[in-house]
Amino acid sequence: MDFKIGKKTDENQSSGSGGSRQAILLVVLLVLAGAAGYLYFFTDMINPQPAPQPVAPPPPQAIKQPLPPREGDLAQGPAVPGDKQPAAAAQPATPVAPAAKAPAALVPAAVQKPAKQAQPAPVAKAGPAKPQPVAADAKAKKAPTAAKTAGAPADTKSAKAVSKPSRKAAAAKAKAKADSGLWTLLVGSYVIESNMSADMAKVKKAGFDPSIKPGIRKKTTMNRLMLAEYGDKGAANSELQKLKRHTSDAFIIGHGSKHTVYAGSYLLDSRAKSEKERLAAAGYALSVRRVEVSIPSKKLTTGVFSDRKSAEAALKKLKAVGLKASLVRQ
Repeated sequence: MDFKIGKKTDENQSSGSGGSRQAILLVVLLVLAGAAGYLYFFTDMINPQPAPQPVAPPPPQAIKQPLPPREGDLAQGPAVPGDKQPAAAAQPATPVAPAAKAPAALVPAAVQKPAKQAQPAPVAKAGPAKPQPVAADAKAKKAPTAAKTAGAPADTKSAKAVSKPSRKAAAAKAKAKADSGLWTLLVGSYVIESNMSADMAKVKKAGFDPSIKPGIRKKTTMNRLMLAEYGDKGAANSELQKLKRHTSDAFIIGHGSKHTVYAGSYLLDSRAKSEKERLAAAGYALSVRRVEVSIPSKKLTTGVFSDRKSAEAALKKLKAVGLKASLVRQ
């Protein structure tokens, strides 16, 4: 009983160990197969990639060759261009036995040797065109330039000689134009009547007729004789009427609600002083106020001349009598 049981146990163990070995071998084979497949498909170790084949050049184009001439025509016609035996074509044909050589017409075209193809001329590489020599043109162009340069001093001198008279003529013409027209003599500009009257007498003495024209307004300092300042305009007018009994130069100036009465306004200090003393004797106490005002002026002129030369002659006469006159174009 015991012996049988032990025998079965040994058989079971041996069968189990054999199955495990087969499983291990199967796993190893699968691993090896996977590794070989990886190396085959994904690397070049087993299956190297084929090297790229060189690209074959295109086949030469077939050139049609003329049929070879007959034996009887070799002695008559000239040699065909491209034939390898031009000397034999020029010489008289030697008789050949019919049985030794087949007729030329029956020889297939593939057997015949093609005529030597003429080599094409080498094509120059494309590039920038080289400039053509222009030495001759440059010399031809420099020749007239040199001639001009050689004649430059003479031309310059002649141009200068021509330009000098032309400049003088232009200057003389401009001067004649400037001197033409109407001219007059300005004796002076005045704001004081007495000064203008004195100069008018000098103009008449020189033999000319004086003429008075309005001038520009000039700023000057005036001496005003002030009487009093009133807040009531009626009172100021009443006092003005009393003051006018002694002087005709009295006037009123209003400043807002104030009204100032003046006995007169004089440019000369001497005139203001003498007028103040005269009115003081009449019972009016006046004070002097110096103010700057703009007053109109008058111009004293004489003569109308059609050219500058005659105007300058008249100017000399005015200066001879003590007047500081000047020429003015009308």
